This record gives sequence, C-alpha cells and structure tokens, in this order.
Amino acid sequence: MDSIPLVQIPPNVWVDVYAATGIAVGTELSVNVASTKTSVVGSISATEPVTKDLIIPLPNPSTGLAANIAAGESGFWVRSTTKSALSVQQQ
Repeated sequence: MDSIPLVQIPPNVWVDVYAATGIAVGTELSVNVASTKTSVVGSISATEPVTKDLIIPLPNPSTGLAANIAAGESGFWVRSTTKSALSVQQQ
C-alpha cells in the first residue's frame, strides 16, 4: 500500500479528507490525529458541513484509538481550532 502523507488541517477550516488524500470517496478509512496537543472534529458528509449536527470528536492519539469511516460513506470532513494533522490509512 502506498504511503499517504499527513493531511494538514489549517485552523478553523473544513478539510475534505478524501480530496486531500486522493482516495476515492466511499473507501473505508482509518483516521488518526497526529498530535496529542490538538482537538479535531469530523463529519460524515458529501459536502462541507454547515451546522454542528453530526459532528463527532476524533479520538486523541493518547487513547490509541482511531476513527473508522465505513465503506460507502458519502464523504468525510475534519476541522480543528488550531493547526493540526491527520494520519489516514485505507482499510
């Protein structure tokens, strides 16, 4: 499997994870926040989220857990209040 560079998240900007990685929309993903000093939220959505509905916090890396995005989802977006990065793996 090819190495996927970290997805950079500028402060207060929604980032389309599929577009940022070049992975086909609907592919199953495992997503990890790269730093314990940031807080990142995500939303499963085909378009940039416009409300706070269906926004979930991603696990802090100190927990050892990842956010798993199921195959067939319409999209996945992330946002942080500070500059952050994600590690993304295709499943």
